[in-house]
Amino acid sequence: AKEVSLLLENRTTLLAGISHDLRTPLARMRLALELLPEEVDPNLIGRFERNLESMDDLISDATRFAKGAGEAAQEIELLNFVREVVANFDPTVDLMAGVDESIRVKVAPSAFRRVLINLVSNGIKYGNRVAIQLNPNSVRVMDDGPGIPDEFRAQIFQPFFRLDRSRSVSGGGSGLGLAIVHQLCLVHGWTIDIEDPDPELKMKGAAFCLNFS
Repeated sequence: AKEVSLLLENRTTLLAGISHDLRTPLARMRLALELLPEEVDPNLIGRFERNLESMDDLISDATRFAKGAGEAAQEIELLNFVREVVANFDPTVDLMAGVDESIRVKVAPSAFRRVLINLVSNGIKYGNRVAIQLNPNSVRVMDDGPGIPDEFRAQIFQPFFRLDRSRSVSGGGSGLGLAIVHQLCLVHGWTIDIEDPDPELKMKGAAFCLNFS
């Protein structure tokens, strides 16, 4: 256990360092882009800008992972915390609370927030409706998208894995969202499973169950 913890700590430190160092050349490229002559093809500039945004997304995801991995657990009010996290999503996320405001859990808050955001964002990307079901020891994030076949459920948490190979990087996202979810759960002792959709809730897509007990 100590060797695994040390390996994760070293990898996290390295990841944070690399992410920080990449910010400088990225800023230089942005500045160079702004200083290009006006006669340069705007379509070419647009492509460069989109590539820089993709790089920025990758660095941000790596930084979030590094911060979340080294975070200590704190006691939070589960219902209010989740409400605050999902408040600004569009479309609105349905929150089905099987707990009241008195239920408190001990988790690493930034890591928990990042897991929730990534799971909800994934659901919105592939479905039209996302719902969260809260229980005292778990959170279930569901969507009405096409779902995940059983044979791919073990692979879905791998970095850059795409269920539909026709979905390109240009479709948005860094390809690390669910991999970060899996890594943060591993570091903090949580479990993340993919369950069958709930027909009663008319959710035919993926159902991610996060257990932090």
